[in-house]
Amino acid sequence: MANLVQQDYVNSLLEELQVLDIKFLYGCSKPTIVVLYQDNKDARHVKTYEVALKDKDFAEGPWSQNNLDNGADLLIPVPPPLCGVLIIGEETIVYCSANTFKAIPIRPSITKAYGRVDADGSRYLLGDHAGLLHLLVITHEKEKVTGLKIELLGETSIASTISYLDNAFVYIGSSYGDSQLIKLNVQPDAKGSYVEVLERYVNLGPIVDFCVVDLERQGQGQVVTCSGAYKDGSLRIVRNGIGINEQASVELQGIKGMWSLRSSTDDPFDTFLVVSFISETRILAMNLEDELEETEIEGFCSQAQTLFCHDAVFNQLVQVTSSSVRLVSSTSRELRNEWKAPAGYSVNVATANATQVLLATGGGHLVYLEIGDGTLTEVKHAQLEYEISCLDINPIGENPNYSQIAAVGMWTDITVRIFSLPDLNLITKEHLGGEIIPRSVLLCAFEGVCYFHSVASFDGSSFDKIEERARDYNANWMSAVEILDDDIYLGAESNFNLVTVRKNSEGATDEERGRLEHQGKCHRQEGEFVNRFRHGSLVMRLPDSDVGQIPTVIFGTVNGVIGVIASLPQEQYVFLEKLQSNIRKVIKGVGGLNHEQWRSFNNEKKTVDAKNFLDGDLIESFLDLSRSRMDEISKTMNVSVEELCKRVEELTRLH
Repeated sequence: MANLVQQDYVNSLLEELQVLDIKFLYGCSKPTIVVLYQDNKDARHVKTYEVALKDKDFAEGPWSQNNLDNGADLLIPVPPPLCGVLIIGEETIVYCSANTFKAIPIRPSITKAYGRVDADGSRYLLGDHAGLLHLLVITHEKEKVTGLKIELLGETSIASTISYLDNAFVYIGSSYGDSQLIKLNVQPDAKGSYVEVLERYVNLGPIVDFCVVDLERQGQGQVVTCSGAYKDGSLRIVRNGIGINEQASVELQGIKGMWSLRSSTDDPFDTFLVVSFISETRILAMNLEDELEETEIEGFCSQAQTLFCHDAVFNQLVQVTSSSVRLVSSTSRELRNEWKAPAGYSVNVATANATQVLLATGGGHLVYLEIGDGTLTEVKHAQLEYEISCLDINPIGENPNYSQIAAVGMWTDITVRIFSLPDLNLITKEHLGGEIIPRSVLLCAFEGVCYFHSVASFDGSSFDKIEERARDYNANWMSAVEILDDDIYLGAESNFNLVTVRKNSEGATDEERGRLEHQGKCHRQEGEFVNRFRHGSLVMRLPDSDVGQIPTVIFGTVNGVIGVIASLPQEQYVFLEKLQSNIRKVIKGVGGLNHEQWRSFNNEKKTVDAKNFLDGDLIESFLDLSRSRMDEISKTMNVSVEELCKRVEELTRLH
């Protein structure tokens, strides 16, 4: 016979509106909570409440503490015999109880990661934003707290969670770098550290940016990621194997930019990887053994941050730094020409293509250069009334190496402007409004119409009409976008949804032709926030195979996941959609979770069924089913098990 336990609860409102943390306290005669909150003057305080079970309400607690560290955001209840609570702030740690208040200054800021070391609650491990591990000790005599002290133990990954396992073994879980299993030693090592790293657990997240390159020159793409954050930032190379295996890792902290370059104009593959830091530039290149190693491009300035670089005509490379534009031979690697910024000015924004360079210096100066065989020629200079935030001269005409227009974003008046090249005459401009995409700008063309930001079009008319040319009337807060073809765009938004929209090219009116119609939508309830899409593939793509004809887009997420989205032919989509529907009938979700609801598009405004997206993981799970379940699905679809397995295995070859 089952034991039935009656659950009771208290549903009551707190006076505090901005609650930052709330915890139950140990050792109180009545159930007591401690609340960390912020008032309307941004001051932070803690207050206690007793839970009156009989009245099902909150009553004033035994103590409170006002005017804490303005960075206080974490409460750690202290167990018996000491009881009370630790309040973790940006500059101080405070111990509070009904009759004791003790504080200790700290630097740098402690993160929310902590772990209790012993049962009496007198020692805690704390991680900070610099990846340093500290031991916080509550000193006491006869169960009375006398003070706090903090000791530096050593360096770990930047901790998101800390779990003290036992016998000095600690697990450091990190969202910014690799997680670690460490041991705390009694005696320090030669560097004064008590921390010994026993194992590392690879974490690609957050993937801030990535590019797809064929490093082995065999037709198989590999992903080079900017992974991690802060001191745990790194450059990583991953490729498709059994799952995705890390092939190489270069510990490079503080990456500010990354570009791939070719060793000659006609080379089909990229050779150099330029990595920019705040005060230097480093070059990685493929050696004769097809390994990535550090090298030098003698004509590049290695003692400065690279703002932009690009392949140029005549087997040349362009590097832009704050002080100059350098034109370098990609074969001899020697400097061929250099344009220097005027005295008293520095380059702060730059862009280039194979024959042109556009850059901005302080004071709203816009400079246009053209690239020749060993020459850099300043063609035009213009001064704008506001500072320039972003530039783009991506070629959009028939000539893939030359652009006739330039897009320029402005800081102060919040505009995007289109200029003609080479004369830098203003064609038109559009005010974006006080709340706004301009940190970057992109020019691209479809069917003779120029697009910037992938959504607004330009055909020589005013921008008042341009905004009507390609507008999404069901706008979402996007985190990444990519162009699939001339008419269809893919996006990921902040509520973990994926969407595709189509430009209505056949509408009767200008407004109808410019309307972006939603074609597909689904929800990624894994909680993966997509940072970037890139065209490419992680598998060997043979052009004469069916799989080789299917275009794919790779995405990277904050949590380090790399995924693939494939644009399937209509016949294959219809077949797999039917298979997915039948798989749903035989595979039940954990806890009875409905797969259709799980994949439904969901945001603050609405929840609707997924459309025109298939769950590849679910479909591929067919190969793991028992023979009896395969037969059940086979009969329903009137397709042999062997044919079903063949079609699903074809799908797996996409990634």
